[in-house]
Amino acid sequence: MPDFIPVAHIDVLTSDEIHPCVVGSKRLLLCRHAAQWYAVASQCTHAGAPLEGGRISRGKIYCPLHGAAFDLATGAPSPPAFRPLSTYRLRIVEGQIEVAI
Repeated sequence: MPDFIPVAHIDVLTSDEIHPCVVGSKRLLLCRHAAQWYAVASQCTHAGAPLEGGRISRGKIYCPLHGAAFDLATGAPSPPAFRPLSTYRLRIVEGQIEVAI
């Protein structure tokens, strides 16, 4: 069973916001959308652009470079991306966001 690592307090994000964090050697983004929390890889699988400057809409995170979209829950891509984005298990314990790596 993976270890959950505390990364931030829930107050760091309001709806449709992105918060970068580092867990071990991985750079991740914490995302909040429609009262749900997500943890995803921070780099677009299409052109390697950082997703931190992207936007969240309709359950997806959109790359600011070419507009590739990734489902926040599953990482499923939309063109021009064809490789999925890595997603990570997340839980909230006493107001603390924890991510499993």
